[in-house]
Amino acid sequence: MDVLYPFLYAFRSFVMLLVGTFVAVLIYDYTHKRRERNRPRLPPGPHPWPIVGNLLQVGALPHCGMMNLTKIYGPVVYLQLGNVPAVVTDDPSFVKEILKKQDHVFASRPKNIASEYFTYRNKDIAFAPYGSHWRKMRKICTMELLTPKRLDYFQQGRIEEAQCLVRSIMEDHKLNKPINLRDKLGALSSNNLTRMLLGKRFFGPGNAGPEDAAEYKKMIYEAFSLVNSFNMADYLPFLRPLDLQGHERRMQKIMKRSDEIYEAILAEHRKRGRKGLNETNTFIDVLLSLPGENGQECLCDETIKAIIGDMVAAGTDTSSITSEWTLAELMQHPEIMHKVRNEIDGVVGYERVVEESDLDQFQYLRAVLKEVFRLHPVGAFLIPHVAIDDAEIAGRYHIPKNTRILINTYSLGRNPASWNRPLEFRPDRFLEKHVDLFDPEYRIVPFGAGRRGCPGASLGTSMVLLGLSRLIHSFEWSPPHGKSVKDIPMLQAFNSMILDEPLHLIATPRLKASLY
Repeated sequence: MDVLYPFLYAFRSFVMLLVGTFVAVLIYDYTHKRRERNRPRLPPGPHPWPIVGNLLQVGALPHCGMMNLTKIYGPVVYLQLGNVPAVVTDDPSFVKEILKKQDHVFASRPKNIASEYFTYRNKDIAFAPYGSHWRKMRKICTMELLTPKRLDYFQQGRIEEAQCLVRSIMEDHKLNKPINLRDKLGALSSNNLTRMLLGKRFFGPGNAGPEDAAEYKKMIYEAFSLVNSFNMADYLPFLRPLDLQGHERRMQKIMKRSDEIYEAILAEHRKRGRKGLNETNTFIDVLLSLPGENGQECLCDETIKAIIGDMVAAGTDTSSITSEWTLAELMQHPEIMHKVRNEIDGVVGYERVVEESDLDQFQYLRAVLKEVFRLHPVGAFLIPHVAIDDAEIAGRYHIPKNTRILINTYSLGRNPASWNRPLEFRPDRFLEKHVDLFDPEYRIVPFGAGRRGCPGASLGTSMVLLGLSRLIHSFEWSPPHGKSVKDIPMLQAFNSMILDEPLHLIATPRLKASLY
């Protein structure tokens, strides 16, 4: 027995060790599960890789990659984009909750390299973080710049620009030249904006002409592309010194030239002297006359230049890109073009041209525009939002503070849960007694919504409708000689929402000569 005792003792110790280990495992499992149950639930998403997170799953075309991820994981997907936590959605109910119901939580903007350059370190309206500066800028925009009286004063300028557009196309027609509609529409929107900003047709200081305007317009297109592109250095900051994509070098070049132009414009307007504020003031005159922040006598130059940049970008690219897509789709669908033209002819007739007062009666044209907003959003995503505080959406998902919110407008307009035959161009889906371009169900959000919605949405819409209706009413449109409608390119540019090639068409006058 004495010989067996050490073995029995060892066996007892082994059994006690097994029991203790088993009990410890049970306790750990219980506490872990309890902790997991009590831990806020993040939206589902793919497992992140070390360092890069989910950047590889997103791919070279983020709007397409994220659309695929929402198909796999559900309407709300949590991603780790490098060192940036992000949530992406293309579901109208979640978009509505983010932009309307919990607008106060998601009202801020994240910082990124493009906004650092193009907005003078977020001194503008669109990219400024939520806070006192943004509230002041928003108030300036709505209460001083985009007032009904001021917009009414500039209405005659918009009418003149529409007539200049028609006249320019008529001149090309006489020379038997195909019309480069990207150039024509870009000139229309930029000249409209420049009249309100500077009180003259072409952007730039002094006697700026079409060549100066073309140079700046080219810079605006490139800047817009950079703002909407996926810059790896925003998500992996250690790559920024390498500038592997060359984005920062391009931004520096654009801003160096833009800043020179802005400085010359401000100097020119200061030289004229201050005027009393009224509805006839240009936007620059208004900005130079306003008091600054924190008791300063006037707004600082960087703030004024940042607001100018916002206005020019929002008023140039967005309008012309939307108008070009609209004409391209109408060429592909002649029966829809026929309906639009019949509507315009029925309201306007053949003895006068379209006026802004006619626009509310063009319900079918508004439905066409709404369908273009759905299929061809100007940006694949809304400008990102960021959570100011911890939040919960739909009573299900926890969104930690500082999470970036990406609303995939490209995917939103193609979501089969929201749209019947989503890839077809069918304006009739929107036909109602009155076609409101704001969608109350948030199935499309061309101008954003809530606190960060675009304050110039109404003006932008009117400019697009006036330009389109004038072109459709004044001319018959056909493909360039020797080509058919099928030859008109409808491909979207890589990593951009514009047509891959500028739209070229032949214009044939359909009204009496005195109207041109």
